[in-house]
Amino acid sequence: KLNFQNEFRNKIKKTYESYDIYVGKLHGGLGFYHTGKYIFTGQNYLSTNSYSLNYSYQGKIKQKWDYSVGANVTYSNSKTKNLTPYYSTNSNGNTVVTYDKPTTTTTGKPVLNGNLGGIIYSDKLFFGVSVHNIAKDAELVYKSFIGYTFELSSGFIITPSLTYRTFNFNFTKFDFSIMSQYKNMRLGGRIGTYYYSFQAGYELSKFNLIYSFSDYYKSNISNYRFSHQITLQLNIPNKIDRKSNAFTHLLY
Repeated sequence: KLNFQNEFRNKIKKTYESYDIYVGKLHGGLGFYHTGKYIFTGQNYLSTNSYSLNYSYQGKIKQKWDYSVGANVTYSNSKTKNLTPYYSTNSNGNTVVTYDKPTTTTTGKPVLNGNLGGIIYSDKLFFGVSVHNIAKDAELVYKSFIGYTFELSSGFIITPSLTYRTFNFNFTKFDFSIMSQYKNMRLGGRIGTYYYSFQAGYELSKFNLIYSFSDYYKSNISNYRFSHQITLQLNIPNKIDRKSNAFTHLLY
């Protein structure tokens, strides 16, 4: 499966591209990811690019239960550009400032990071744990989650889930989400410690299109409060089990 995602949050832009595939000889799934984050604040332009390789091994516990354990390794680099200001006057007589061509470019120190995790699942119930930022001088994040899928007689599917995160055991965050699906339509919402979001999508045989909106209502900077995401997923034929890409949810 190919994923393309763009997020717009005022002067912050994020891009995400990934490719997931199930490999029978490896008894699991492989994933390749790129994440880009671009922040523009006045004369400064900060860009961060991350490249990840993900592998998850899958096995069976009992007839109705499976498990998956995996890890990913991420390489990140960043650049800061100081832009040249240009001053002009518009038709109303107001001074307008625009920026062009960087005067200096600073490259940050490359960072190598990683995540580990495991998940146990059946057709309806799933739960798992993971550890994020396994690198020197990085803040460790411990994550656990549980969810259950309800299939109604009308063909309507509802999946509520609860996620718990703790950051170096100093403070915690809870997220509750509920996703629903009816035929080709998908609708869901999530509320967390500092935000809430809504998601709507439509699935076709070869691709899925998803839109989501987030409100970071406890943000100290009102201009960065709202976020819009557009995701395009391309489905590539592959002999894949029902949760071969489970670690997309777990490790990211």
